[in-house]
Amino acid sequence: MSRFHVRISAFAALLLVASAASGQNPPAPGVPLPRIDLVSPYGAKAGTFVEVTLVGTDLEDAEALLFTHSGIKAEVVTVPMKIDPKDPKKQPAMAKGPQPAGKFKVTVAADVPVGQYDVRVVNKWGVSNPRVFCVGDLTEVQEKEPNNDVAEAQRIEMNTTINGAIATPTDVDYSVFAGKKGQRVVLSCVTSSIDSKARPMMELFDASGRRHAFNRNYNGNDALTDAILPEDGDYFVRVSEFTYTQGSPQHFYRLSVTTAPWIDAVFPPMVEPGKPSQVTLYGRNLPGGTIEPGALADGRPLEKLVVTITPPADPMAQQRIAFRGRIDLRTAGADGFEYRIKGPAGFSNSALIAFASAKVHIEKENNDKPESAEEIPVPCEVAGRIDNRQDRDWYGFNAKKGEVYVIDLWSERLGVSTDLFFTFKKDKATTEVEEDDNPEIMQLQQFYNRTSDPKPYRMLAAEDGRYLIGVGSRESNFSYGPRITYRLRVTPEKPDYRLIVMPSSNYQPETTVLRSDGHQYLDVFVYRYDGFNGPITLTAEGLPAGVACPPSVVSSGMKQGTLVLSAAANAAVFSGTFAVKGTATIAGQPAVREARAATITWGVQQQQNVPTIARLDQSLYLAVREKAPFKVSLHMDKAFVKMGEKITDPLMLKQGDKLTVPFTITRDGEVKGPIILQMIGFGINPQQSPITVGNGTPLPPITPDKNDGTFVVDVKTTTPPGTYTIVLKASMALTNAKTTGNKKNANVTATGCTTPLVVKILPTSVAKVTATPKGNLKAGMNGEITVKVDRQFEYAGEFKVKIVLPANAKGVTIDDATIPAGKDEIVIPVKVAADAPAATLQNLNVQATAMVEGKVPILHEVKFNVTVEKAPEVKKAPEVKKDKK
Repeated sequence: MSRFHVRISAFAALLLVASAASGQNPPAPGVPLPRIDLVSPYGAKAGTFVEVTLVGTDLEDAEALLFTHSGIKAEVVTVPMKIDPKDPKKQPAMAKGPQPAGKFKVTVAADVPVGQYDVRVVNKWGVSNPRVFCVGDLTEVQEKEPNNDVAEAQRIEMNTTINGAIATPTDVDYSVFAGKKGQRVVLSCVTSSIDSKARPMMELFDASGRRHAFNRNYNGNDALTDAILPEDGDYFVRVSEFTYTQGSPQHFYRLSVTTAPWIDAVFPPMVEPGKPSQVTLYGRNLPGGTIEPGALADGRPLEKLVVTITPPADPMAQQRIAFRGRIDLRTAGADGFEYRIKGPAGFSNSALIAFASAKVHIEKENNDKPESAEEIPVPCEVAGRIDNRQDRDWYGFNAKKGEVYVIDLWSERLGVSTDLFFTFKKDKATTEVEEDDNPEIMQLQQFYNRTSDPKPYRMLAAEDGRYLIGVGSRESNFSYGPRITYRLRVTPEKPDYRLIVMPSSNYQPETTVLRSDGHQYLDVFVYRYDGFNGPITLTAEGLPAGVACPPSVVSSGMKQGTLVLSAAANAAVFSGTFAVKGTATIAGQPAVREARAATITWGVQQQQNVPTIARLDQSLYLAVREKAPFKVSLHMDKAFVKMGEKITDPLMLKQGDKLTVPFTITRDGEVKGPIILQMIGFGINPQQSPITVGNGTPLPPITPDKNDGTFVVDVKTTTPPGTYTIVLKASMALTNAKTTGNKKNANVTATGCTTPLVVKILPTSVAKVTATPKGNLKAGMNGEITVKVDRQFEYAGEFKVKIVLPANAKGVTIDDATIPAGKDEIVIPVKVAADAPAATLQNLNVQATAMVEGKVPILHEVKFNVTVEKAPEVKKAPEVKKDKK
């Protein structure tokens, strides 16, 4: 088992114990949805056709297969009607329409590129989850039982792919081929990379029983090895489950025995967009390659070949990951493209090459100590390797005081199975910063993307000087060599984001099914880079007629959002693709990013908090089907905040507000059953969401005899200001076979959601206000009070200032004033009458009102004291008496 899967399993086991202790009963299963476990065979050679069989649930009446390449076509294999017993010679008629058996004739055009493609099935229930369908350039055969021992080994030709399965835990599959002395034969048994549960062990023996090669867990659960054949003769390949504890039709594999090339690593692992670049391939059977001394992979010598590649220059391509292979959630935020090389026997496997965001610098060795650190020209991206046991790579660069650099180390996020870390320090310093595994995850169950790559580090140069970065691996005692590559970015901040969109289920594989006159939602996850925390507006494009999607907002700093689709009552049946895009503002410019689709590959039981296995898809699909059993509609025209303040559109609330929202329920005909509403959270812990409904727990069930109600949106006093999209998931237990579509009258759960509620949360304060009088006030003289505002939340508008005087402020007058937009203070004159009595005026209340969004007043108050001094007495000059003459 690989290190990654060991880590996941241990984590899952802990969560299982915690879940079992909770004692929660599992919910009823969902309404029928087509789900594919496997498509057999699992691929075909380009330019041929093959008959495939689907295995899964709710696959009856399959109508079509949808592939992510137009050159792969499928047609239903019809089943002949029974022969008429009265006339046995009569040719039986063929059945018309969808067939109960999931069988299709799949034709692959000769020009379809080698690679993996998604396939989905369409039937009356909707569109299924995807499964991998491989297109190869080798001869394809199906495994034939019995093949459980040497004497029963299935004979194949060189350059053949076998589609097989470890059907039981103790199943062992043998195949045999004739090899020639000196041939380098590559054996590839792919499983997890093609959506299989199998964990194969693969071995190569000669006719005498001597083992020449062995491998497991080359990449995930895939096995890969090779051997240079010592002599002509028969060679046997043995495939089994490593621990002999798992086996089923879901444990399928594709075993290739070939002399075609295999790429183990590409160095550097990233290139600059649009720039022809030399890269070095390490692998086996590389055309023109030569053995590289000391370069090994699992003990097998690797060849080396330098090639020039020209990456795409299209800016949109630089925001995508164009790769016809498995991309799990750790790698889902990367940008890159695939590369293959062709040899006499066919194409190699695909290698992922990432796009660099700065000039690429290739590591030079002899940099294993801080005192011999390699100088790098920042900003740059360093391409490095853990070449040797306990290898440490040190890099030095100069920075000036106040400069900011992001240090970001990628390896596992590029598909490399390793556990890297880095340290950072000022040259000659005795203390250093260390960054290790990044603990952040998007979502515990549905989108578990935890990585062993270190968390990015924001470096602020405290002074001019030289700084050092040291890169190492926790596994360098046993895992090193050409495959252990990394990408070290040292650049100024480059704020950006990537989006992943998934169907709403967080525990089962599925495709979004929207029902007419109903609502359904998708989850959207956000990778945020280099401090980008701005809001992102989500929109959908390419929707069919009758389907709408109001814009939704992923609020500032949030990593999860919700997108709601709504279908009109007359929306037609649809099975096809659409697109989701995000729009944000970065450096004052709009930044539009395409969302990448993902689905769960293998599900888990609900409420057990065990991470699913999930991957990226090649397209985002939607199915529109018959009328929804219920619909929940919000009525914002009747919503109220706190003590009866009516809400108008657009909806704006303040921190600490409570919003009461009325809703109505429309039920379809005979549909009965309680409806449960629960807010879809903004992150992992619903109780910690900045906005909650029912404190993150389900609301009390809405009984079948009730079709309306209210819920309260609670805005916390600490909720960051911004725009939020609030959606409640709606669930109903159905028992009527007519409405569930089940043959049996078993309970099922139908799910939907409310219409989205978009609210803008305003701060309770947009400035800190201070008021300072200019000394004491004196009767009969004018004074001054300076009012200053320290603006917050980018508010730049004006402040209306009013100073409320206490009751004993006789003879004191202060007029209202305005601090103009963009200004931070105003001097307000104070008039003091000549007969104003002396007094100490306490708690003069300065009220500064900002009109946020042009209509919402936000009041700021500050109090101060001032003394009024009595006017000094004016002494009269003594009267001068005039002498009488």
